Amino acid sequence: MSEQEFPSLPEQGKNLMDLIGQITSDGMMGKQVFASDFEQQRRFNICEVCEYFHSKTARCRKCGCYMKNKVTFQSASCPVKKW
Repeated sequence: MSEQEFPSLPEQGKNLMDLIGQITSDGMMGKQVFASDFEQQRRFNICEVCEYFHSKTARCRKCGCYMKNKVTFQSASCPVKKW
């Protein structure tokens, strides 16, 4: 797997920090942090057939995230707006 298959490490770090900030904000505001089991599975199913999904690592080539983790958070979103 080439590093060029995914965003640069600084970009991946920014994506992660943005998500952590949103999750933290949601938690502090009393909003739901985790998506339902149904929603998590729905999102992951969409990812699995996406052209940007790297199946060996279950990562997105657009944002660099590990999708089994990312789909669990209510405020997470797909970088290409598929969910």
